[in-house]
Amino acid sequence: MAELTSEERKMITETHDTVREIKVVLLGVNGDKGLVGEVQDLKKKHSRLSKILYILVGVLIGTGILVGGVWGIFTP
Repeated sequence: MAELTSEERKMITETHDTVREIKVVLLGVNGDKGLVGEVQDLKKKHSRLSKILYILVGVLIGTGILVGGVWGIFTP
């Protein structure tokens, strides 16, 4: 088996350290969610906000407020 030079060992060590840092940032460590966890939380919040918006628009259309307002704006 071929022996590694000190420069090659240094490059492998630097690459290993960089990969570990990237993994910690993406996945987190010691209870930290990392970027992946933060994106999942943001997705949940966005989904909840979208549901609330659709419900609000549905209520406004159902009560006639939204349709009546639009009708009043566009009719002379």
